[in-house]
Amino acid sequence: MIVTDGPRGGEVFRAAEHSVFVSIGVQQVDATGAGDSFAAGVLDALASGAPIEEAAAHGARWGAMTAILPCSADIRAVATYKKMTR
Repeated sequence: MIVTDGPRGGEVFRAAEHSVFVSIGVQQVDATGAGDSFAAGVLDALASGAPIEEAAAHGARWGAMTAILPCSADIRAVATYKKMTR
């Protein structure tokens, strides 16, 4: 299970294990869609074979990139971020 805490990152829980992940610091403009971008980033990383802890951090970066956009109108920023981090 992944529990998010906005700009503070979140926590990953599985069986008897627990880990914390951090988000990148950004100047938030609008958080609309940031949770959806987080989920998409997590799934993208998991589909690429990343462990859940790494996937959660990847999702947090996607969510942060969405939060810097006004009304999350420009999805191209997420695609650009994905190209920069691969």
